[in-house]
Amino acid sequence: MSDKVKLSKTQQALLDAMAGGVTLTYMCYMGSFNPVPYYFRSDTHQRCTAAATALLSKGLVEKFDVMRFGDHRLRIKK
Repeated sequence: MSDKVKLSKTQQALLDAMAGGVTLTYMCYMGSFNPVPYYFRSDTHQRCTAAATALLSKGLVEKFDVMRFGDHRLRIKK
């Protein structure tokens, strides 16, 4: 899937994890409780915003399960 797209090690590791079933969840801005929006992994619950944003901009992943206030999840593009 990513044969022609140059990925960093972090991006490739995240894409490989997503191929194994990991989804990424976007949490939008929520005031002082959550001052910046971010993505986190469903397996480790660690933030991965930079790598997720890069994969999204390169067209390798897609948004799904979009909720009312902009929260959504990412999966590998079919």
